[in-house]
Amino acid sequence: DFSQRSIGAGAAGIFYAISGYTSRDAMPEDVYRELVLPSDQAVLSQLPHQAWFNVVHLCGSKLHFDLVNEMPSQVVSWSIHNLGTPTLSQGRNLSGRAVMGGLGQRKSLLYGPPSEVQAEAKRAIADSGGRGLLLAPGCS
Repeated sequence: DFSQRSIGAGAAGIFYAISGYTSRDAMPEDVYRELVLPSDQAVLSQLPHQAWFNVVHLCGSKLHFDLVNEMPSQVVSWSIHNLGTPTLSQGRNLSGRAVMGGLGQRKSLLYGPPSEVQAEAKRAIADSGGRGLLLAPGCS
């Protein structure tokens, strides 16, 4: 298993991206819980104890964000710039974990100007209160 070999080679953890399946546009939450969540939980729960820094990334819009509470990790990542997603502070409160994101992966980081990236960073820090935030693109 790639994740276990990576951690065995010295990685601090994994970035576990769930590409679109946690979106209401992809499937209802009950279908995800029945068909997909058990596999996600199996991967995350079988990581070696040395994996102290794992990130779960929910990709997409209109997220079933509460699903993250059933996936073990230290950090939750998603794009606050997608439709129907929580703010950084809402996500931290809902998950009880550090959050990763805040920067626009499709506009500001690609096309600038640098002042726009700086403004997004300042908004992310303000929204999170400067605590429990890993400043990063929404789709890292």
